[in-house]
Amino acid sequence: MVVNYIDPNVYPYVMTREEYILLYERYLDGKCSVEELETLENYKDDFSIDTISYWHAEKMGNEEVFKKNSLVKIRQQININKAKVIRFSWKKYAVACVALLVLFSISVRLYQTGRDTEVERTIVTTKRLERKNVLAPLLTLSDGEQISLSDSTIGSIYTEGGELITRQAHKELVYTEMSDEVGAMRYNTLSVPQGMSYKVVLSDGSIVWLNAGSVLKYPVVFASSERKVELSGEAYFDVERNELKPFRVIVNESEVEVLGTAFNVNGYDKDITRTTLVEGSVKLKGVRSKVILKPGQMGIDTKSSTIELKKVNVESVIDWKNGLFTFDDENLESILEKVSRWYGVEVEYVGKVSSDYLYYGRLERTVAIEEILKSIELTGKTKFEIITDKASGKERRIIVTTK
Repeated sequence: MVVNYIDPNVYPYVMTREEYILLYERYLDGKCSVEELETLENYKDDFSIDTISYWHAEKMGNEEVFKKNSLVKIRQQININKAKVIRFSWKKYAVACVALLVLFSISVRLYQTGRDTEVERTIVTTKRLERKNVLAPLLTLSDGEQISLSDSTIGSIYTEGGELITRQAHKELVYTEMSDEVGAMRYNTLSVPQGMSYKVVLSDGSIVWLNAGSVLKYPVVFASSERKVELSGEAYFDVERNELKPFRVIVNESEVEVLGTAFNVNGYDKDITRTTLVEGSVKLKGVRSKVILKPGQMGIDTKSSTIELKKVNVESVIDWKNGLFTFDDENLESILEKVSRWYGVEVEYVGKVSSDYLYYGRLERTVAIEEILKSIELTGKTKFEIITDKASGKERRIIVTTK
């Protein structure tokens, strides 16, 4: 028997237990379609999948069936096929996972250490933050002239020092070398506002992705002996290899030197610079020490001590350039710094924020700010209040109350 997808909100259909068990057995055999998996989810209030899993395990004499085929696993399969899984967890004496499901349904499963009980709640919402009136990136030329890189600015916008500057679609600025001669050094500065990222292709072919609230200063044409840029904020670099002209990034008081490689530099905090190597080799020079990074390593320069080396999940560090928020065992303040920078809101704390609770989550940066805050709230550790500016009608401040 094949049970088709049934929406209980549309069709006044009552599924029998026998039909549900047959559908569940199709799931165990790996034959369920996405629609049938959704039917299992839709009827979860009438038939507990965990309970039926237990019955099936008892029938088959195999307790592992119950352990491997719970409601969570079915929901994960729905997400894999229909949407990216978004989870938040906090770690200390317990672990809570928040999964963003189909139609932005957020579920929470709370596992207490030493207990077998589960707590589950669901919220359904489709509200999204309207991202209107985001400022355009600003290009400052060597003579001080400023050009707003709005979406309407497409095509060749300027010629300077033998370089053709072109504004491409999809938030991209391209420098094309028109002459082999290196004249007087001219610098451009690209400033990216909150709420967006931007890509620039430099004259040597190196590609730089700038994160929200970042500034990059660079020569229109690089010098004959080196390629040097200055960064404030965060950027991902994919450097064109040139063994005769090393590429240097100056951020805060740190210097990153490469010949050709891919790496991420985060210098939002003026006192801490984090450099993560994706591939190739990087020489990181700090205030008190210098190191050679290997792929998958992050070098942390705090100015007050030698550079700390740390093995990291590279994907979680560079996901921002792919339009994602990724939180990998981050504390609340770190998460809200990213949220504040992207959505252009201020964050105000009421009470002391514990750094003992670490969160994990991954979601698209187009998601409404309310979704992120609700996901964190469901862990039971924090309460948020969004204060809206009456004049603009936009969210301007988040009040954070910890429990």
